[in-house]
Amino acid sequence: GGGLSAADATHQVVQGDTLAGVPSGLVHTRGMPDGEQAFPEMHGVFSGAMGEDADTISNYNGYSVSLTVKSTATEFLVALSKDMGHALFWEMDANNAFVKLVGHRIELEPGNDELSRVVGSSKPFFALAPMTPAPDVWLQHFQADGRPLHSVGIAQAVTDENIFVATLDTIVKYSLASRTFQNITCERGAGEAFTSLTAGPGGELYVAKYTGKNQLTQIAESVLMKVTADGSCGVPEWAVLPTFRVVRAMALSNDGLFLFLADQAQDLSSATSPNEMQAIRMTVLRNGFTETLKGVGDTTATEEDIEFQNVVDLAIQESEGGTSASADSPRRILVLRASEDFDGSFFLAKVYAAGLTIEMDGETRSTFTGNSVSVMGGAASFKNLPFSMQAGRLSGVTAEQNAAGLYGGALSLDKVARSFTVKADTVTGAKSSFRTLFQGNTAIGQSNARGGAIGVEFSAGLLLKGSDFMENEAGYGPAIWFSSIRDFDDAYQPIWINPLYTVPQLGGSRLWIEACAVTSNKADPVNIPGTGAVSLEGGVQVEIVGSNFASNTATIGAAVSAVDNSTVVISSSTFTSNKATSTGAGLRLGDRAQATVKSSTFKSNEATSGAAIAAVGQSILALQTDPATPKD
Repeated sequence: GGGLSAADATHQVVQGDTLAGVPSGLVHTRGMPDGEQAFPEMHGVFSGAMGEDADTISNYNGYSVSLTVKSTATEFLVALSKDMGHALFWEMDANNAFVKLVGHRIELEPGNDELSRVVGSSKPFFALAPMTPAPDVWLQHFQADGRPLHSVGIAQAVTDENIFVATLDTIVKYSLASRTFQNITCERGAGEAFTSLTAGPGGELYVAKYTGKNQLTQIAESVLMKVTADGSCGVPEWAVLPTFRVVRAMALSNDGLFLFLADQAQDLSSATSPNEMQAIRMTVLRNGFTETLKGVGDTTATEEDIEFQNVVDLAIQESEGGTSASADSPRRILVLRASEDFDGSFFLAKVYAAGLTIEMDGETRSTFTGNSVSVMGGAASFKNLPFSMQAGRLSGVTAEQNAAGLYGGALSLDKVARSFTVKADTVTGAKSSFRTLFQGNTAIGQSNARGGAIGVEFSAGLLLKGSDFMENEAGYGPAIWFSSIRDFDDAYQPIWINPLYTVPQLGGSRLWIEACAVTSNKADPVNIPGTGAVSLEGGVQVEIVGSNFASNTATIGAAVSAVDNSTVVISSSTFTSNKATSTGAGLRLGDRAQATVKSSTFKSNEATSGAAIAAVGQSILALQTDPATPKD
């Protein structure tokens, strides 16, 4: 960070918000509007509170909406659909055992905006066997009268189409459309138990399964399983499986990149107590790369692992949609926990990056000129920034003649767990906007130097809008190098120490380029074939809209180069007079990359082969023309 550096930020942990009643879990969490900045008290969290005659879906954070779902002493509310129109109950049978599920279609009673009524019910699901968990899974699952002890032993996950429920021995999917149940079969051996689950944006389900105590260490062990949309169940294909103890709750980020877990950190239980401590861990779904979140508390600034006692549920609040276009919205992790021995007190804790906003705008006309560093981020470097920071935004900034020896001649992002925005900025009262400019920046100090203007690795995403990249230079990606592969891994071990070590890949991280000009950038490698102005690797997802690529030069893929399972969608863009001394002056795909090109123009590009587009190495290319566009 030659001009600016922000690194190793931590989370803020706020303990508070005592909840009335006996909450069964965070059954619904509202998303925030894109760009919303009123943080952290911005939207409601609904929690089921079990009473003698009703289960109340209450709002603890300023919303006026509440809902009471009628029930009896023999019913226990398990889950509520996102539209609050469907409710699942765990019901007692004639022998006072909770062995069946039933789904109710509910609506508000006429003239009462809070009390609901049942307008239709499903057939009961009877496949639930009475729970007989091993003592170290949880010591108390039922109260003396046979009712469940809060939500312990019951996990739920809600999508737009389905509700998933897991007891210790059974996983069930409830279809909202058909109001029918379906058993999901995942292998479970003697003494094993399903302890938590969460659903992903593609219909996949992640399940935590307790597998028993390690015979040598006598420490509890669990594995994560993945259920695909077609119902098949197996272990995720990770190079090295992460190690967990007993997972009490899980939540998945909207962008599908990160899985958060409340995992047993310390077993405090005795023969009569269910108490334990859970650490909040973050797993990258692409590879299983896992770390424990660090934070500071309400009263101390000492950084330590984030741990809570007796976690009941976990949820994430973030912007609706979770795409690159919503990078300005903050987000936080919510933890529902119980007091010691579950004595009746419950708390809703918040985990977020308190006040962490990185922002430079056109009104200040921030300029970085002539800064240099030996490694990364000639003008500015951002590293190890948390999932829950409020925003990262550079608007109307100028970066000229900055240099880095390895990557990110002007700007570098390394292990940043949320999307950054770089865009033009319209000054209040002005008729025109200040475009962000990257000009004459370089990353050429080493043979593998990359990202002449911007270098990004192992980070959630980058939104570029209304920005100009001119005359930048690097070995790889003289304008932008964007990779989900983390070369600078803190956990790196040489093969002679750990032969199973693999470089982590985030995968699925996003780059959005809109209304940008990428011109006259040059790949100038040392003993390597230089790649295009925009170079992509490691399974990233990229969308390029309404942008212009002109007069860029490289050995391969002079304008855009994509490899290693990257996916690119290009629309309404122009590629003119780009020159590759080898292949693909406009666009080059390799190593199983995929691209869809829509209504775009490739003109006067030069290469030895594939002057406009080159697709090699099992890559896939689709060309689409807007029907309204002439085809001459």
